[in-house]
Amino acid sequence: MKKFIMIIIGIIILNGRIITAKQSSTNTNIVEKEYTVKLLVAIGSDEENEDFYRPKSFAVDHDKIIYILDTKNSRVQCFKPDGGFLRSFGKYGKGPGELSKNAEVISIIDNQNICIYDYLYRNVNVYSQEGKYLNGWKISSKCIYNDLEMINGKYYLSNAYLVNDNMPIHVYDKNGNYENGIGDLIEPEKGLIKEIAKYPNVGNEDFLGRSDFSNIAVISKNNIIYSMRNPYRIAKYNIDGKKVGEIMGDIDYGNEKYFYFQDNDGVMLLRGRFPVPIIYQPIVLKDDSFIVPLSDRNRKWLYLDKYDKYCKYEIRYKMPMRSIIDEKNESLGKIYIDDENVMYCLIGSDEKNPQLRKYKIVYIH
Repeated sequence: MKKFIMIIIGIIILNGRIITAKQSSTNTNIVEKEYTVKLLVAIGSDEENEDFYRPKSFAVDHDKIIYILDTKNSRVQCFKPDGGFLRSFGKYGKGPGELSKNAEVISIIDNQNICIYDYLYRNVNVYSQEGKYLNGWKISSKCIYNDLEMINGKYYLSNAYLVNDNMPIHVYDKNGNYENGIGDLIEPEKGLIKEIAKYPNVGNEDFLGRSDFSNIAVISKNNIIYSMRNPYRIAKYNIDGKKVGEIMGDIDYGNEKYFYFQDNDGVMLLRGRFPVPIIYQPIVLKDDSFIVPLSDRNRKWLYLDKYDKYCKYEIRYKMPMRSIIDEKNESLGKIYIDDENVMYCLIGSDEKNPQLRKYKIVYIH
């Protein structure tokens, strides 16, 4: 898991809508209850098909098949719901359907096909569930994306690099042609965008990857839920870009100034101080309500914030982080919760094998 925020600063066009966090309401009446988990399956070992090398993401389809993006091995490993190995696809290379060692995002589109965003090659590749390469396209802009989804035959990508009128969600047609941007950006700190605009150096695009300036977009019945990590902000848009709901989540970022600039051989880096709370990917449920997993700034608690389909806060559940990770040498990456209250957690470690762990959630009322 990345420990700090890093963005190489380019020229930013300031005619998009940028607002400050103070212009949006914050939920203040936090009701906390506890939850616990029971380990069901752990995938990741020295075995040939489980020897992951820095996996960055995973996806779970409607049959509960697990697709793990084994990033540094340039492959996708597929597993049955019980953890049994199913198949593998993808390989290192620059040909059609091949991957770099920096593929960052895997998503299931159209309820069936597998889509991978390769940040280094700037490619979007589409595969069948069996791993057959179907098609792909190259991203022409300088944007770096955090996530992607498809709705009505169009791709919606959440952007981490502020170009194209500062719209945080970019829309592409099925052939990869950019159509338009939607949404608005909230400044994590007042005046930050103007400060960023002072530094025109773009530099090496490798530094642009995996920024957390904006986080993720997910699709729910022709609506897009877009979230930011700093501030903890949720905004819901329809496919035409009209905002239909918004809330500022409640979390302690501390009182110190969060962002600072660092000169790296003439290229200005925007960095974030840590420890800082981690806001994970929102998880949309069947009734269009959604859950936002998050940690406190010291990584001691894993919270689950529950919102209804109108972005109205309902309840916060909490559990000690040590219930799912060894806090000394493990880190928690992506989280997903299915419709049976099973939590999937991608666990990273520098000392042990990375793992995908499945837990049964038990809510304590």
